[in-house]
Amino acid sequence: MQEKENLSKVVYTAISDNKDRLTNGQCKDGAVFVAYLDEATNPDKLAVNGDWYIRRLKSSRNKVGQNEDPVRQAKQPKVAPHRVLYGAEQIQYSLWIDGNMRLKVPMQVLIDKYLNDCDIALFAHPLRDCIYDEAQVCRQFYLDDVITMEYQIKKYERENYPKHNGLIDGSIILRRHTKEVEEINDLWWKEIMNGSRRDQLSFNYVMWKLGRKYKVIDGFNHVKTNEYFEATNHFREKNL
Repeated sequence: MQEKENLSKVVYTAISDNKDRLTNGQCKDGAVFVAYLDEATNPDKLAVNGDWYIRRLKSSRNKVGQNEDPVRQAKQPKVAPHRVLYGAEQIQYSLWIDGNMRLKVPMQVLIDKYLNDCDIALFAHPLRDCIYDEAQVCRQFYLDDVITMEYQIKKYERENYPKHNGLIDGSIILRRHTKEVEEINDLWWKEIMNGSRRDQLSFNYVMWKLGRKYKVIDGFNHVKTNEYFEATNHFREKNL
């Protein structure tokens, strides 16, 4: 990456355990694209891959120091970019996209539309609007440790977190980098480290806990394509 590269707007992703191949053909107008890859995903130690600058994805263990979890490893830059992104102090806006996503419009189009009165924007979940319902599905299909998810949801119930209070699809996260957003990021990462790695189980709780609002991006990721993004199939399907 060039030392004088303008990092005010960054589109980034993270891939661990060789789950995806980087998606090229991105609309790069006005933004730098950075991919965080582990050794399994980038064994040749490439510095550039098509549209993407490559950075090394650092390891991430849970709160009790268990063996490295590739899923959490890729979650840290996704959830707490101000802690781990290269040149974080220069970044004014960031756009997280899953490794199988392609941006079809200039990043500034999304900033102008979705961050005019809000600092963070995401897709809504296409099927559910409640983290309690989402947790039930995750437990049913063993998408994470069942006991961990049960403990986390019971905690939210004790705090009187309301039902049907929204549910996000975390494949896209558009942020304005402010101190308030850093607070959201840090609490979200804490919930993931102390609970389930399923990030949609904790995001809406975090926003409720902090009294913050977010903007919903038009359309849905699951339909494969919309006005702003196109989704391709994962290189290797895996429950994340």
